Amino acid sequence: MRLETPPPTEPVPDAAEVVRRTAVADALLVAETAEAAAGAEGVGGDVADALGRVAAATTAQAEQLGGEYDSGLDDIVADRSASSPSATAPERTPAAVLTSLVDAATRTRAAANQAQPGPLARLLASISAAQTRDAWTLARLTRGEAPELPPPRSRSPPTRTPSRPGTSPRPPRRRPARRTRRWCPAASPPRT
Repeated sequence: MRLETPPPTEPVPDAAEVVRRTAVADALLVAETAEAAAGAEGVGGDVADALGRVAAATTAQAEQLGGEYDSGLDDIVADRSASSPSATAPERTPAAVLTSLVDAATRTRAAANQAQPGPLARLLASISAAQTRDAWTLARLTRGEAPELPPPRSRSPPTRTPSRPGTSPRPPRRRPARRTRRWCPAASPPRT
């Protein structure tokens, strides 16, 4: 190794990777909060079962998204996060799980709408729908505020614009083909 070589750095993520990492972080935060809330004192019955299902579902969603990114440079590059102030631990209640679940579903839905059409966009949309459904279930069980659903997309057919002013936007009518009589040697009388 040469001394003038700079230390290795992590690659700069593109837009799709940033979206993916954000969705993974949201799902893992919800899973961690739900696991802690399910085991909290005073939470039992259907609410604890729902929190357990939310934790399992969001953990599976994070795995479907590819999990947390590990560049392998942790051993080489000094960990700078130790010098930054640590965040306070989030509240571990069913209401906190509901809030983080609604926030995660909203961000994931927005990311799915902005992503390029393809497998990642479909996966993000599916995860957002599942998180919204889980938030509705949890809100019903805890008597919390249910998440607001996005407005439905209208699926109107595309309109054709006329190429010239005064022309009709509908396609031109096709004229029926003229029938022509073909000559068939077996059907015609022999020539003499």
